[in-house]
Amino acid sequence: MSHELRWNPLLREWIIVSIDRSQEIEEKSRPIYGNERFTLVLPFFAMWPLEMHIYGSIPAKMLNELNEQLRLMLADAIRAATAIYEECLGEDYAYMIIFHQAPSKGEYPEYRLHVEFYSPQLSKEKVKYAAGIEWGAGTFTYDGVPEERAAQLREAGATALTNIEHLGTLSRDT
Repeated sequence: MSHELRWNPLLREWIIVSIDRSQEIEEKSRPIYGNERFTLVLPFFAMWPLEMHIYGSIPAKMLNELNEQLRLMLADAIRAATAIYEECLGEDYAYMIIFHQAPSKGEYPEYRLHVEFYSPQLSKEKVKYAAGIEWGAGTFTYDGVPEERAAQLREAGATALTNIEHLGTLSRDT
């Protein structure tokens, strides 16, 4: 079990959130792509319709802890994520990529390096606009069912991965 600090606008303070990242991978209904060291998954707690996260099977807390092979594996997962977005959303899609590393000061033994992708798009034609209550309360209404959105991303991945070199495989529904 790992922990993250998240801002809670209702309490106006940072709170510690416990997240069992292994649950996302073991659940097998939301993983999208994986290679030897990294898994691309749509987490059950996603706020955006096609949100994806990359989690490693390694205890690295910072990018500078990755050796050449691990950097290649992470780059492969990132490349797969962007190819899947392009297939699903078209060439002109918007997304953010966020690298989460352990804070540089202090000891954080439970923290793990991970990457998050957010796209405000629901499809090639539709954009998700967050409602005032979502921004104001910090509670997002998820547009869909995470397992169905993950299946949609895997389906896009089946085509996208034929067009790029990659080191891993698509995950499959159980």
